Amino acid sequence: MKNNVMQEASDKVKSLANLKSTSEYTELEQLHQEGITPVKAYELTGSIKGRANIVSRIRELLENAEKEVVICTSVLDFEDKSRAIIPAIEKLNQNNIKVKIALSGEEDKIKKLNTKHNLKAKYSESQSRMFIADKKEVLFMVTPEKSEEEIAVWLNSPFFTSSLAGLFEQSLKA
Repeated sequence: MKNNVMQEASDKVKSLANLKSTSEYTELEQLHQEGITPVKAYELTGSIKGRANIVSRIRELLENAEKEVVICTSVLDFEDKSRAIIPAIEKLNQNNIKVKIALSGEEDKIKKLNTKHNLKAKYSESQSRMFIADKKEVLFMVTPEKSEEEIAVWLNSPFFTSSLAGLFEQSLKA
């Protein structure tokens, strides 16, 4: 029994001694000496597949907004996602966070939505579908409205998002 324990201990010592010669050890040592460069916020992006995942991300985007939210989509898309969007908008309004909504589609449907949910949505000819929070983050759809599977892209890029929000606001003034 004593010999077995001694043999196991000897094997472990050899294993630890050989650890220094592995590439993983070299990389860890380099990280320890040089540190890690942090990920920049504008480098964070992601693609999202599936309606449920997109709706979840929209809800999260709206709930985390601190100053302003811009929603540009179609009436049908808004109605389709309204279970997630309407409660989030109500919370935003309670917290005095500015909400701008532009919807494409039939104007009488927009008026009905405004009346039913106490919104101030405006008519837009834009066919884009995007959700912008605080001019920092944007989630926009890259598939047509009636496609089988929805795909969206989420960006955390203040420069790009503020430019996009500026274009959106100019289109509403025109």
